[in-house]
Amino acid sequence: MHVTGKQLSTILGISDRRIRQLVSENVLERDANNNKFYLPGCVQRYIEYKTASSIGNLNVDYSQEKARHERAKRIKAEVELSHLVGKMHEAADVESVMTDMIIKAKTKLRGIPAKIAASLLTQTELSAVESMLESEIDECLTELKTYSPGLFNDSQKEGDSDE
Repeated sequence: MHVTGKQLSTILGISDRRIRQLVSENVLERDANNNKFYLPGCVQRYIEYKTASSIGNLNVDYSQEKARHERAKRIKAEVELSHLVGKMHEAADVESVMTDMIIKAKTKLRGIPAKIAASLLTQTELSAVESMLESEIDECLTELKTYSPGLFNDSQKEGDSDE
């Protein structure tokens, strides 16, 4: 169906002058044979023009943008699911648990001299002193390797009770 410029301006709700401007901007095209506009094509191109100009970019690939949007939603959902099933933790929870573990290990390490000083005085062999020190240090370091996902759940519960 072909229409005149005046009819197209009425259909699109814009002035006849604006129709001429859109023709000069190559947004709308006239049929070279009868100098009229092919209505379905012009309406579609006008909608694309208006949509693109509202975004500020006339060369937007809408299917690509939709795919990017869907991918972002999927990633967000995966992150939320990981958090719910305990595979991901809030940074504040990790900081709290790790700080607690390090403080406990530091306290135990600093307590070693008081704990074994008397035993060390009775030792005359260097290897026995080294063995005792290594044993005590290893015992303290086990605090750092006792990771459990439950530690983070306990941390979250403690954080919730503060609120």
